Amino acid sequence: MNILWVNGWGIPAEWLRNLAAGIFPDAAHTVVPPLAEHELLHERNRFDRVAGYSLGAFLVLREEIQLPCGRPVALLAPYFSFVAEDGLGGRVQRTRLRYLNRWFKREPAGALNDFYERAGLRELSGRSDLPYERKQLLSGLELLMNGTVPAAWPERASGFVGADDPLLDATRLHELCPHLNVISGSGHHPAPLMRSLNRHWTSPC
Repeated sequence: MNILWVNGWGIPAEWLRNLAAGIFPDAAHTVVPPLAEHELLHERNRFDRVAGYSLGAFLVLREEIQLPCGRPVALLAPYFSFVAEDGLGGRVQRTRLRYLNRWFKREPAGALNDFYERAGLRELSGRSDLPYERKQLLSGLELLMNGTVPAAWPERASGFVGADDPLLDATRLHELCPHLNVISGSGHHPAPLMRSLNRHWTSPC
């Protein structure tokens, strides 16, 4: 089984790939950054299954609403807008995102480390290298600040969000999408969401 993973903002590809390989050991994993223009995002049907995490889930959701790929799709920590003021699943204030954007332009490593801490991804803190290109990270920040999709759910999609996610409002997301699975005791970290997805995909039902 070949799985395409569309990654979250600022997340190193190798880190997510290692998590996925540990939870789905019999699958081959391709991890791409969350770029709206990435060619594999528009060629998702080349893979057996497609999964997006956080910003990556937003991008996959947006593409699936417009043109379903016909493959099983998983959305981990998805949202319809990341900005709290929109009431579409995000709980981060727009002013905070603007501040993060300015900080990233001055000091990318510091801004990323602050994001990791706030997201509960502390094992990524302390990195001095960028996970992918600076201009791509800035493009992702722009999507976090301004990206919005209708509160609709693709027919073939499975979704998982942590009940204690510091960045997303799981209660509001479940109101908007009752099909979304809220994982008790989990936050924004992808590993518990991946384990729930693995159980879902291997369930006989």
